[in-house]
Amino acid sequence: MNSVTLTSVPLTRSVSDARYVPRARAQAVPYDENAKRTQMRAFLSERRAQAAMAAALAPTPRPTPKRVLILSSDAGSGHAAAARAVQLALGADYKVIIERPFDLDVSLPSVGPVRGVDFYNMVQAHGPPIVLDLLGGFQRLAAPMGETLHGPVLAQLMDKNKPDLVVTVVPMGNGAVFKEADARNVPLLVVPTDLDFGHFVDQIRTPGERFKLALPFGDMRTQAAHLPESAFAVTGYPVRPDFCAAEQARSSTLDALEIGPADKVVMIMMGGGGTSSDRVIANAQLLGTSLGEAVQGRVHIVCVCGRNDKMRRDLGPWVNRSARSRIRVHALGSCDGNDVAALMHKADVLITKPGGASVNEALAANLPQIYDRSVHAPFWELGNAAYAQAHAMGDWVDPKDMVAKVAAALARGKPRTPAPNPARSFPQRIRSVVDELTKPRDKR
Repeated sequence: MNSVTLTSVPLTRSVSDARYVPRARAQAVPYDENAKRTQMRAFLSERRAQAAMAAALAPTPRPTPKRVLILSSDAGSGHAAAARAVQLALGADYKVIIERPFDLDVSLPSVGPVRGVDFYNMVQAHGPPIVLDLLGGFQRLAAPMGETLHGPVLAQLMDKNKPDLVVTVVPMGNGAVFKEADARNVPLLVVPTDLDFGHFVDQIRTPGERFKLALPFGDMRTQAAHLPESAFAVTGYPVRPDFCAAEQARSSTLDALEIGPADKVVMIMMGGGGTSSDRVIANAQLLGTSLGEAVQGRVHIVCVCGRNDKMRRDLGPWVNRSARSRIRVHALGSCDGNDVAALMHKADVLITKPGGASVNEALAANLPQIYDRSVHAPFWELGNAAYAQAHAMGDWVDPKDMVAKVAAALARGKPRTPAPNPARSFPQRIRSVVDELTKPRDKR
C-alpha cells in the first residue's frame, strides 16, 4: 500500500482555492427605540411630501360652470350684438345659452301668421312711424297681455335650461321676464341696448336684491328713478372687444373690396334687418353720382345690407357700374362682427339711423356718424343720437345736404380725441356683476 503524506492548509486561503474560510460572526446591534421612531417619522414625512407634490401636479377638476340664459331677439342686429358681447365677457367659465323668446308669430288680418321680429321690421320699414313709439311707450299698460303672451314661453325656457342667472337684452316683455325669474328664485340682469332705456325696466316695479340694471353711464339713474339704488350697476355699453381695439387687424373683407390704405371709406348701415333699404339705395346712388365732384382720391361707399337680400340685389347695377370708377359702391350681406369692426375702424364716416349698437360701436371705433333725417327713429333711439351730438360725433342731415356733409366729413377725418365711451371696461364690469349675482346665497 502506498503511503499518503498529509499537510496542513492555512486558514487564510481564499474560497477561490476551493477551500472554506470561516467568517467572523457579526456583532449584534442593540435595539434603539428612539432611532426607530426617528426613522419612521422621516419616512412618513417624505411620503407626505411626495403625496403633496403629486396632488399639486395633478390636473384640478373644473367645477361645473354656472348656467346663464340670455334672452335676445333677431330684430335688427343690436340685440344679438349685445348678447354676444355679454357672452364674450363671461368666457368659458359660464355656460351661456342664448334664446329668442320674443320672436313669436303674430296673426295679422288678411296676412296670417308673421314672426314677431318680421312684424317689427315691417312696421319700421313701411308702417306709420307712430306705431313703433306706441309699442315702446305703452309697455306697462300692455304688461298683462305681455305676461299672457310671453309668460308660458319664458317659463318653458327657464324650466328647460335651469339657469343660475337670466340676462335680458330686449326691452319688450321684461315684466313677464321678472315675474318668471322671481318665481324660480333666479337672479335677473337687464342690459339695455339704448342710452335711453327707461322702457327696459318700466314694468319692473319692486325688484329684490337679486336684480341688477346695467347702466351705460353712472349719471343715468334718473331714467329708472323708481328702482332702489342697490338695483344699479355701472357697466358701460355692451360692445364687442373688436370695436374697442386700439388697432384693428387687417380684414379679409377690406382686401376683398380692394380698399387701399390711403382710400376713403363711407359706410351706410341702417340696421341688421336692412329695413330702410330705400334710403340706403338712395344715398348710395346720390354719393356714387355726385361725390366725385366734391372730393379727391379713391372713395369706397360700403352698404351693409344685413339680411335684406333684395336690397343687395337692387344695389347690384350700381356696384357693377362703379367697378372701374374712382367712387366705388359695394353691397355687403350679413357680416361677421369682426368685419363690421374692421370696416368701422377703417371708415371715415357712417351714414346710419341712431340704433344703440350702431352708435356705440361707432363711438368705440372713433367713427363720426350722420343720421339721415328722412328715416324715422323711435323715441328710444333719440338718446343715442343726442349723446353722439353732444360730443361732436353725430349730426342729423337732410337728404339735400348729404353730399356736402359727407364731403366735409371725408376732408375732416376722424377726431384726434375719441368721445368718452366706457365700452372698453364692459367685459370686466359685467363679469363682476354676474359673479356677484351667481354667488351662493345664505339660506335663511
